[in-house]
Amino acid sequence: MIRIDINKLLFTIGYVVILIKIFIDSSTIQAIPFFELIKNNYTAPATIILIILSLFKINYIRNISLKNLIGLILVFSSLLLSIYFSQSSSLRYLMFLIFLAFNIELRYIVKTFLIIKLPIVVLLISLSLSGVIENFEFIDKNRGARYAFGAIYATDFAASIFYLQMAYYYLRKNINILEVLVSSVITYLVYIYTGARVSVILMTLAITIFYLAGTRFSWIVKSIFKNKIMSFIFVIGFAISTILSYTYSYTDKTMVLLDEFLSGRLRLGNLAFNNYDIKLFGQKIILQGNGWTQHEWDSSIGYNFIDASYLQWLFIYGIAVTVILLVLLVLVYKKGVEVNNLPLIMILSLIAISGVIDHHLLNLGMNPFIFALAVIIFNRDKVDKLWA
Repeated sequence: MIRIDINKLLFTIGYVVILIKIFIDSSTIQAIPFFELIKNNYTAPATIILIILSLFKINYIRNISLKNLIGLILVFSSLLLSIYFSQSSSLRYLMFLIFLAFNIELRYIVKTFLIIKLPIVVLLISLSLSGVIENFEFIDKNRGARYAFGAIYATDFAASIFYLQMAYYYLRKNINILEVLVSSVITYLVYIYTGARVSVILMTLAITIFYLAGTRFSWIVKSIFKNKIMSFIFVIGFAISTILSYTYSYTDKTMVLLDEFLSGRLRLGNLAFNNYDIKLFGQKIILQGNGWTQHEWDSSIGYNFIDASYLQWLFIYGIAVTVILLVLLVLVYKKGVEVNNLPLIMILSLIAISGVIDHHLLNLGMNPFIFALAVIIFNRDKVDKLWA
């Protein structure tokens, strides 16, 4: 007899519903009329489904301490206010899925992500290479042609590969020499065809540390990532991102060179500081970049895309949500150290670094590890098996 875990089923249905939306919204497949129709009419049904699932989920919300209940109310109230002011559908979906992730093992979530995401990426690569959908090409004056393989932009495709790598490594815990070779070939191909330097650096670093974690040199890896200061890696990443962007100067040759390596992230971050106020609960900002789009370029906006996750949080979601996210992520890291989950804290460190130059940290279609927040919000004082 097959036993169904309703608690997991509710989350899985909600996750699949949102991954379908993200899959269409973030790929050139939306140019096909059928998928364009889905894209234009999906938001309301998806939200209704999430609301229904959440109402059923309430029956499984039990044994929450008073402290966690107060924290839950604070977090969700801030999210609701930020959703209202920023009009961010992404934040709305995150709130629902964090709620649906109550009492779900992180390993299950990561495995579900990998099972769904990997076929989607393979499908997009196949369709783009066969000409069924557009393989968006952007010509960079320094790096030549950069291909997106069905994604909106080359860096989005590279980020997909990076997070797939993280999910696989998390489930494996450490990798052998054959996996090192395969991962190295994939990383090289990502570099050749996308030119996404930072993703490639992070992928290379991931290969190195996850291989060392399974050797006699694992003590070196443990000593680095279990260091107390690493618990604040997200706060450090936020500080670096905001300080460098805020203080960026066109006349400082060192900063200009650094900005060139980071593909203009500092300049764009500085532009955001000059153009937008920082508000308590955020604001609606229409971001426009050089990626593939079905919409005409809005010359009144120009290129204003904020690549850094931390800066997007600050300007779009506001101070309150940014502070809450940083505090929760510090607690997640500390809990990872406490339960001796080395793969998790290694991955958290890598994605914290990526957040300085990459905007996918809260992207539900990219980063399944953000659901570790659910364990902290609901079960911070117990249920260590959820971190396994």
